[in-house]
Formats: sequence, C-alpha cells, structure tokens
Amino acid sequence: MPAAANPRLPVVASITQSLGYCIDRARTLLVLVLPFLVLQYVLVQFTKPSFEYLPILMWQYWLVVGISLLMGVVVAVSIHRQFLQSPERQMPIRWGRAETRYAWAMLKLTLILILPVVFYVLIVVGLLAAAFSNWNIETFSVEQPLLALPVIWFCVLPIWYLWVRMTLVLPSAAIDQQPAVGISDSMELTSGNGWRMVAVTAGPLFAGGMLDTLLQVSIPPAIYWWLQPLLTCAMTVLGVVLVSVSFKQLYNANPVQPESTEGHPA
Repeated sequence: MPAAANPRLPVVASITQSLGYCIDRARTLLVLVLPFLVLQYVLVQFTKPSFEYLPILMWQYWLVVGISLLMGVVVAVSIHRQFLQSPERQMPIRWGRAETRYAWAMLKLTLILILPVVFYVLIVVGLLAAAFSNWNIETFSVEQPLLALPVIWFCVLPIWYLWVRMTLVLPSAAIDQQPAVGISDSMELTSGNGWRMVAVTAGPLFAGGMLDTLLQVSIPPAIYWWLQPLLTCAMTVLGVVLVSVSFKQLYNANPVQPESTEGHPA
C-alpha cells in the first residue's frame, strides 16, 4: 500500500498529454478501434429512425450491444497496454486473459456502484421534482439539450467521483500489474486527487458530450448520424488514455507494495 503522501495530479498536463498521444498516434488508434467503430454504426441503424422509442425488445439490438461491450473491453485493454507497456507496438485485436481480467474488474466496479447509484438517482429525481413542480425530464432533455447536458453531468459528479477513485484497478488489470492494484489500493493511490481525477477524466468527455449535442441540434440528421459513431469512438479512446495517464503518474510516484510478511520468518 502507498506509504507516502500522494503527489498532486497535474490536471492540465495530464489532459494535454492524453490529447497529444491520441493525435500523434491517430492512425494506429484508428486501426485498433475500427471493429468497435463498425459496431457503433450498426447500433445507429437501430436508433436513428426516431427518438420516440428504444429498441429494448429487439434481441438483435441487445446482441449488437453485447458484442459492442466486449469489443470495447478489447479496445480498452489494447490501448492501456500500448500506452503503458509498448508504445511502439501495434496491439493485437483478440480476447485473452487480460481482457477477462479487465471485464471482471469492470463488473466488480459496476456491482459496487449499483446501490449508491440507485439511491442517488432517487434522491436527485425527488429533489428536482420538489423544486420544479411542472418539471418534465423528457421535455427538458429534448427541447433544451444544451442546458440539459450540463445539469445531468453536474448531477452525476458524485457518482463519477466514486468511480474514478476506484478506476485504477482497470489499467492494472489490463497490463497484469504485479502486485495488482485492488479497489482499496486504488482508493489510496487517488487519495487527495479525487476531484483532480474527476477534472482529468470528466472534463474532456464533457466537452465531447457538448460537441455531440451541438452537432445534433445544428446539422442535418443524415450528417449527424455519420459523425456520431466517430465521436463516440474518439471519446472512448480518449477516456481510456486519460485513465492510463492518471495511472502512470499516480502509480509510478507511489507504487503499491506487496502484502506485508510481518510475523513470518525470513
């Protein structure tokens, strides 16, 4: 476990380094993310005809969603490994032990956050309903999307804070870091940097979300539906790189120590 005080995570430098890495290796990353991009275009075919329904009853939709999630894991692991271990090597597109570890880590984080998310959503919705008696979430989000997105992001910041405090387990799982970074280790490694982690990881993604919303309301739908999957993939790649950059700086400055052997003979 970390023994010394954690250094402050440089917010601007971390974001700049992440953006620079994505720009410098745009061609390599595009090749890596291409299968995921194709799946995003397939998902668009289910959702672009209308916003009045979601294809939740169509098994084909959920099949594509499942495959897309698995491909997202493959892409994330490959980017973590390329950034943290082999910058000059093109990572293969495959499913192996690293992808299984990563998917298991994602599942554990999701299960840990289920109850806090449910209670938090109920509290937020109740407060909004009490503050605005005629508040209509559907009308609000559709008719005022540029206002709705900042409000939504502001509301999810506490949950995002919990997520980023634990999220260093993901790059550790991707590269098979030894000793592995567990959830408690991640909490200690990010101690004192929780809101800096939020700024590093959420800031660029929020800007991407605002750009997506702006494009949606300002350009013809036929053009938007071609651009939206590209933006989704770009934000996915950037999000993974942002976590990798944060992990590299925080872990290298204060690495996790092996479990104590105190009390055992040498």
